[in-house]
Amino acid sequence: MNVTERGIYRELLDECWIEGSIPADYNDLAEIARCTRVEIAAAWPALASSFSERPDGRFVNDKITRVLAAQTEAYQRQVEAGRRGGLERVARLKGASRVPQVASSNRVEEKLLYTAGAVSNGLPPVQKRNSVLQDKYGQPIPEQPEGDPRTPEQEAEYRALVASLRSAGVGRGA
Repeated sequence: MNVTERGIYRELLDECWIEGSIPADYNDLAEIARCTRVEIAAAWPALASSFSERPDGRFVNDKITRVLAAQTEAYQRQVEAGRRGGLERVARLKGASRVPQVASSNRVEEKLLYTAGAVSNGLPPVQKRNSVLQDKYGQPIPEQPEGDPRTPEQEAEYRALVASLRSAGVGRGA
């Protein structure tokens, strides 16, 4: 490939990376590669072997397709590992004998348990300041988290946890 062909090739590879494929139309390819239709037409015979045509008429680069698929698979494995780790942590915090199937979106309980010293992760315990529950960064923990309101079961669980923490000397007025 000459210099012009390599430049066009790089631009088309970048587009494949971002979009997953490139169009088959010379006008669209010229716009992507920031060159003229004549330059694309002249360079395409040297570039065509680097791209495969899909059934929908668009072109893909096989190596980029493989790399994107591998990255997507690795990302999904990390998401699943994070989800499992979060579920295991929730189970440990709640003292459950098995890992729950659904993760809780309410992190207030975890923050409260950490504040009370029920969770040890090697960081120094959080100190009370101004009689307000605080997280490990010293930020106040609101009584009602932002977002969706709690269900009656969540509210009862939260109030029981707050009562136990207050009886242990953590929280407002302690």
